[in-house]
Amino acid sequence: MIKLGLAATICLLLMSVALYAQSPFRSDEEAFRFGYEEGYRHGVADSEMGLEFNYSHSHRFQSGISYNSYVNANFRSGYVDGYKDGYDLREDDFDEEDQVRLSGTTSGFVTVFTNRKFDGTSRAFAPGEYPYLNGKLNKTIHSVEIHGPMRVILFDEPNFQGRRLILEENTFDLEDFNFGDRAESMIIERLD
Repeated sequence: MIKLGLAATICLLLMSVALYAQSPFRSDEEAFRFGYEEGYRHGVADSEMGLEFNYSHSHRFQSGISYNSYVNANFRSGYVDGYKDGYDLREDDFDEEDQVRLSGTTSGFVTVFTNRKFDGTSRAFAPGEYPYLNGKLNKTIHSVEIHGPMRVILFDEPNFQGRRLILEENTFDLEDFNFGDRAESMIIERLD
């Protein structure tokens, strides 16, 4: 058995803590984005398997590290946001309860529709970033209704990549802008 002196033991312990605490991410934004993507995938999987909503399941990532072992707060925050979005799939039909809830906000909201002239499957969105429009809305949005002083930026690829279209008023038909059936991600901003 190897005997270590007290100084050597403390040194090994400090090195272990330093290695554990070292973030594998180059920036806070990268940590959040990686966390969001991992959380989103796990949220979708849990939803499809009929598991209860619980983002802290002992998921293991490709790296073999579990959610609970990450100490980076930006990663964990992104993971939780992504899990919620993935679990909900952001595909529920817009209903009167959503309308009442969102119409009471001072920041406004946006409703997207799968058909022209505000028809078809619809969903209301509060201001925020939506890097994935999976489910019924992915590549199916045809009209956008804006409630309040808002700007909508649609992207034809996930994660805010590719061609974009900026809207600041109701749009009856995205095909007028050659953007029907293209949106895969979206940013909604307040206009101040």
